[in-house]
Amino acid sequence: MHRHNLKSQIFYLKNRYTTLKKRYKANNKSLFRLSNITSDNIPPNIENKIIEAIKKLKNIDGIIFSDFNYGLVTPNLIYEVSNFAIKNKIHLFADNQSSSQIGDISIYKNMSLISPTEREARISTRNMNDGLVVMAEKLRKLCEPKNLIIKLGADGVLIHKSDGSSINSDQIPALNVNPVDVSGAGDSLLVGTALMLTLGSDIYNASFFGSIMASIQVSREGNIPIKIDEIKNLIYDFISYEKK
Repeated sequence: MHRHNLKSQIFYLKNRYTTLKKRYKANNKSLFRLSNITSDNIPPNIENKIIEAIKKLKNIDGIIFSDFNYGLVTPNLIYEVSNFAIKNKIHLFADNQSSSQIGDISIYKNMSLISPTEREARISTRNMNDGLVVMAEKLRKLCEPKNLIIKLGADGVLIHKSDGSSINSDQIPALNVNPVDVSGAGDSLLVGTALMLTLGSDIYNASFFGSIMASIQVSREGNIPIKIDEIKNLIYDFISYEKK
């Protein structure tokens, strides 16, 4: 992390397994994975230390809840951090994963952005039958985020927005149709979109930028940091293609 100029603060908890995920692959295709996880909520003393550490942060523009439902992001932590962010006019972003475990994105209220997959959105709305736009609108009313995007895997992302008088939905197709490794695609999409929204972009340009980051991420194996030159080159390629 230091090599990439990232700072971390680690909280240690005894008698708890470290989350470990193993993916087994053949011919560059994932066959299956084995996970050793603990989903019990962290104890109040650790929870309070994390909350206090976040409240001491200075000069920050955004906070991302990346919730894998392993017991780290507790309801009280969400409440305290959200209140701190709102009080200090800090953007809030949330992603709540449902894969080997079941989450609920609807616990994140009034975020600047939430970015569930279609399955995660349907789990939270308990809606498996309605069309995508109808279901997305139900999720928007449930969580009241400023912006909502739904990840559609190989079909890209759905952008869903309401200005109070009308509902607008748009879709960005997947920008890489031949992915090598899809691990980290959603995280890259979320981070890229969040960065642009924090800088004042609208959701459409922000989602396009996030999609560019996701397309770079899936173009190689493993979670490798995305460099600014890679983003610039891909944007230039898109511009050149549009001019033809």
